[in-house]
Amino acid sequence: MITCQRVVFIDSEFDAKKGRGERPGLPVCICAIEVLADGREIEHRLAAPYPTRPPWDRGDPYLTIGFALGAEAGSMMHVGWPLPSPAIDLYAEYMVLHNTEMCRGDEGKQPGPSLIQACRRYGVASMDAAYKDEIARACLHQDQPHRGRDYRTAKLLSG
Repeated sequence: MITCQRVVFIDSEFDAKKGRGERPGLPVCICAIEVLADGREIEHRLAAPYPTRPPWDRGDPYLTIGFALGAEAGSMMHVGWPLPSPAIDLYAEYMVLHNTEMCRGDEGKQPGPSLIQACRRYGVASMDAAYKDEIARACLHQDQPHRGRDYRTAKLLSG
């Protein structure tokens, strides 16, 4: 059994290059909230150039939690970081409970929920989906350079 004294909630943003037949791109930002054993929180907002190790990796075990951690794993591999262990993927946990809802009649398989949708279902505060989409587009396309800073902050607050 692994005993962890810290929990790291992680999220990243990257260009998935959907529909272009290309591998996903490098992460635009990697954000995390580290919760220490005494309840204190440390916010990490990272952008290229990335450090050789995540700043929360100090050699002792920590639990990583995220939503659709496969995306974060891709970001970590892109920047040369080790994959976290142990880890809990809240998307996978959500799907264990609600997978039967994803296919209804002749509609075919529906896409899985976003973190915002999952939060709404359980009454957890989150940011507005339209605002998240707006700042994600601005961040990814870098058409508004000042927005990247806003986006990294929003990612930490929205989940």
